[in-house]
Amino acid sequence: MIKRSRIFIFDLLGLSLVIAIITPLVLYFYSLTLINEKPKKILAKEFNCESLEKIWNDKETGTWKQCSSITPYWIYRWILVAIINDYIISIDSKILSNNISVMASQIAINHLRQGNFRGKGMLWWHLTNMSLCIWIQRNWMACEIVAKYKTVIQHN
Repeated sequence: MIKRSRIFIFDLLGLSLVIAIITPLVLYFYSLTLINEKPKKILAKEFNCESLEKIWNDKETGTWKQCSSITPYWIYRWILVAIINDYIISIDSKILSNNISVMASQIAINHLRQGNFRGKGMLWWHLTNMSLCIWIQRNWMACEIVAKYKTVIQHN
């Protein structure tokens, strides 16, 4: 009887681990399918590299390396910091913003608002926005993000 309950507990823990690993990836890839088309890059060659670097440093709290290393599992870090901040000890929530690019987020929001979101409901809107932001950070160079951001801001 005790052996069966141990096996059950280990099976339950294993299943929980598999779900914890798969869920962010499934949500990430599925929410990206809710986008009609992904935003187009702008050639950064059209811009002065020094001005692009200055804009990055002015707008972002994290380095390019921190932002480009984000994954869909970042959500667990966000949840953990929220729980610690709410129930254990007050911590600086800026540690979360080191991985999120403000400019990539603005690009993603603007792109979805232009009619490229085909999902339904605010939950999917926010998940798609987060996924697109992560996708941009992982697939674009810093200079491409800044160049696109400049054009998005100029049109708004």
